[in-house]
Amino acid sequence: MISTESTSLKDDLYLAVNGRWLRTAVIPGDYPRVGTFPNLFFDVEKNLRNDLNDFMSGNETIQNKVILQAVKLYDMALGLRDSTVIKNDLEKINNMHNLKDLNDKLKFYFKNDFPLPLIAEVHGNMKDNSQKAFYVAGAKLILPDKSYYDADNSTGKQLLSRYSQAAKDLLIKLGYNTTFTSQTVELALRFDRRLLPIVKSPKEWADYPKIHNPISFVDFGKKSNYIDLQSMTRSLIDDEPKQIIIGEPRYFNHLNELINDDTFDEVKAWMLVSFLMKNADLIDEPSRQIISQYRNELLGINGVEKREKYACRLTTSLFSEPIGIYYGKKHFGEDAKKNVHDMVKKIINTYKKRLMKNEWLSEDTRKNAILKLDKMIVKIGYLEKN
Repeated sequence: MISTESTSLKDDLYLAVNGRWLRTAVIPGDYPRVGTFPNLFFDVEKNLRNDLNDFMSGNETIQNKVILQAVKLYDMALGLRDSTVIKNDLEKINNMHNLKDLNDKLKFYFKNDFPLPLIAEVHGNMKDNSQKAFYVAGAKLILPDKSYYDADNSTGKQLLSRYSQAAKDLLIKLGYNTTFTSQTVELALRFDRRLLPIVKSPKEWADYPKIHNPISFVDFGKKSNYIDLQSMTRSLIDDEPKQIIIGEPRYFNHLNELINDDTFDEVKAWMLVSFLMKNADLIDEPSRQIISQYRNELLGINGVEKREKYACRLTTSLFSEPIGIYYGKKHFGEDAKKNVHDMVKKIINTYKKRLMKNEWLSEDTRKNAILKLDKMIVKIGYLEKN
């Protein structure tokens, strides 16, 4: 291996240019990577933490009502102590006795972001961005993708073991007995294994056109004999769409095998454990430490994120748009916004001039390319209005 100390350009261009950085760069203990964009993120996060702390201490006045709510959340996240609220939500899942209970509570679970064995979203139609569409997809595996479950993947086995132990520790900490804990975690893992041959692989998800699989509302309702998919859709959007876009056809073709009377206990356990692992940070600091052991191994890091960083990350994730507007106005500013906007406009005009002089494109292609440039809306820095 060529040394990074004194590499010449002719021996290794990459090491000659980047060798010094490779020798001196330090990856933070609570983050999986370092580089230009992570470093930018670190600076933004540091500025936001300073601002939030200034708001809390009274060094800066809060004039925006939404930012005030964000600061309250930040303060709450900093001081969480032995919260048992999560157990109330876990019991909402645990108190289901059959698929009728699940059907009856689907709207509540969707509206309150509970994990469910199917995903439903409304967003722009990928074939016609002037229209909205109702998209559905399947549940996600516990581990990042199917390759982790290969028989010879020791990392996957270790991660599942860590996941199981963290889930058991959290359930015991919340007062559940060992028998319930062991059975629930095992049932959750069993349902995860049921998903394995059915969910898409990363390669399949990368085939983007195959995400768009429209079927009629009537045919969508026929995909399950156990989940009332039509009532679920109506309850979520107060309407009856003409078509549903299925992101994972194979998943919905096997929906009766995944969700039925025989698998109900597995579905319930999977929902309970998934909800717990997703929200363990919100219980208290010891619980956050427990879940961090699994996440650290998953991300390949050693350090646990400091409480202040966690509180800032939680706050910015739930108030991303108002905090983004606030941050842009304070730390980016109107002058920088105008400069970048003008720069982008010059780039667009340069492209237009080059297209007008282009000799190898057809006339229609050039006209359509110029039309696309004329239709572009430049959005720089932050919104003009909250």
